[in-house]
Amino acid sequence: MLTDLAKERLWGVYVGEIARCRKRVDELRGKYPSATSQELAQRLTDSKKAWASTGGAVSGLFGLALVPADLIFVTVLQLTLIMEIALLHKVNLKSDRARDEVFEVLGYSNGADTVNLAGRAGPKVVARVAEKVLTKRGLA
Repeated sequence: MLTDLAKERLWGVYVGEIARCRKRVDELRGKYPSATSQELAQRLTDSKKAWASTGGAVSGLFGLALVPADLIFVTVLQLTLIMEIALLHKVNLKSDRARDEVFEVLGYSNGADTVNLAGRAGPKVVARVAEKVLTKRGLA
């Protein structure tokens, strides 16, 4: 239920952000007409890094109280950066497939794949620990 609520919130941000991302990408292309997609992506990344460092500095002033807000802020920055880079490469972000891929990249950037790997490795770890315990007790 919590993940469904989070997905709904992110979906709302995603849909609302498509037009703004497209506008930022078009402005950047107009400002640097001879730049390659890679150079434009680097400029977008540098801009997001500046925003993230400013947000981190502000949240750092208030200690742990603003850590949740900082996490949300950084997640939105990551989401918009992924969308802007996709738009640089002329991806149609309105399709369900594109949305799923954007969220998949967002998940990977935040360690979701690590969680899946740990989940798959869990039974092997439990079996290995059980084997060592049984060996120490002379039962294996």
